[in-house]
Amino acid sequence: GNPYGKAKYGYCLFYNYGKDKQKDREEAFSHFLAAADGGDSFGAGWVAYCCFYGYGTKQDYDRAFKYAKRAADENDSRGQRMLGVCYYYGRGGVAVNSEKALKLFKKASENGDNVATVWCGRCLLDKDTGTDSKEARGYFEQARRDGKDVSYGEATAWLAYCYLYRYEHLKEDKEAPKSKAEARNKAVSLLNEIPESQRTGFVYEILGKCYY
Repeated sequence: GNPYGKAKYGYCLFYNYGKDKQKDREEAFSHFLAAADGGDSFGAGWVAYCCFYGYGTKQDYDRAFKYAKRAADENDSRGQRMLGVCYYYGRGGVAVNSEKALKLFKKASENGDNVATVWCGRCLLDKDTGTDSKEARGYFEQARRDGKDVSYGEATAWLAYCYLYRYEHLKEDKEAPKSKAEARNKAVSLLNEIPESQRTGFVYEILGKCYY
């Protein structure tokens, strides 16, 4: 059959699973792999994602890197993002390279990957400077505007993180809260906007920090 069609069917299985989530994700992975090996970059990006995180298959960073590179070389946004994740963490036989990771995340973001937009902000926050913190906040706000599902929740949580931990960098902005107490309240307000279905462990971690 058509490789792209197989990949799209795998995508449907991955998200619209029935009673047996693990079994459906294993089947989804088999379709992604068949599509990727048939030359489809969308499928290759999904193989990379599944292999990196262990969804529907065993976790395998080397395999994740291989398929991410293949997909990224064909301008697939998920492949670009996953290749960036490999460089960010130093997985798949490569050393940690934050600059290379950021370039890949920016490319994926420009191609419409909102999770990559969140990653752009995360990379900039790692630099821990005022200029980079402001730019990071811009990426998180962009992902909130454009994102859906988990990318919205993650972007909102990271934006709350900025108000909690990067207030000194942001306080000069016209729209910024006027005190640390206001910044904390802003963070809590943002976190409460996140739907229950998008509340990851990181969301609860930041929410807990607001009251610590």
